[in-house]
Amino acid sequence: MKKNILVLLVLFVCFSVFALSIEDFNESAHAGTRKDPIPLLDGYCTVKIRDKWSSKEIAEVDVAVSKVLRGKSANRLVELFSDLNPKPAFGKEYAFVLVHVRNRKDLTGKDEPVKIDFNSFLVVDKDFNRTAIEYVMMPEQLDAEVYEDGKAEGYITCQVKTDEMFYLQIGGVWFSSDPASDTVEQ
Repeated sequence: MKKNILVLLVLFVCFSVFALSIEDFNESAHAGTRKDPIPLLDGYCTVKIRDKWSSKEIAEVDVAVSKVLRGKSANRLVELFSDLNPKPAFGKEYAFVLVHVRNRKDLTGKDEPVKIDFNSFLVVDKDFNRTAIEYVMMPEQLDAEVYEDGKAEGYITCQVKTDEMFYLQIGGVWFSSDPASDTVEQ
């Protein structure tokens, strides 16, 4: 059992070792809308982040998505990492989405960091049903407080319908995931 955990964690870490950084992306030519979402590896889009209490815009953040790992390997990683992590719901599987962010501009004038984590995103299925992303305990999750000109990267871990395309949404900007381009292990 310990050997399986070690092998899966090594695969997970290796998956992220060869990751790109936000500087490797150009601005996307896609609008980042529901009808013209940004594909994996296409580029970044600037998103306005709002304060969750006042809804006032507090930062302009560049966001890019580079990789998706999903299927049996992702499910097994979540299960092995902690007994407290839930199994995926019926008809769903886990997906790890590698997200890159850069705080382009602090809009508060107070030089405060912006918080970006799984709560900043929604997952949307191919039928356009949006759901909040539930917390799971996993390493390398996106959980950052980023000052102006700062950057971070990490995984958003979410449940998605098995073998179906899904979208990740932040601040009204849509990123698509095509099963043909995903890393899917059955």
